[in-house]
Amino acid sequence: MNVAVGGTGSFFPNWPICRNKPWKNKSPTAIEEFTSAWKDWWPTWGGDLTKPEAGPKDAAAMMIDWVRYWEPGQNGEAIPLPAM
Repeated sequence: MNVAVGGTGSFFPNWPICRNKPWKNKSPTAIEEFTSAWKDWWPTWGGDLTKPEAGPKDAAAMMIDWVRYWEPGQNGEAIPLPAM
């Protein structure tokens, strides 16, 4: 499954469909732009801005239990990074 959150490829084009997303695909700081705009997107995920540690509401369309981030290694192999 790929939820493609904060992706910088062609999955979320800058225009016209995703013109209001908080990052641009070619931006070198796309990850920071996405995370710093959490007050804009967190409520759309069912989250409460006053209690973000509570997570999204149980009625959210999809619940994420954990996230594993993979980064390409020197020879293109995937290297798992520590869980967040």
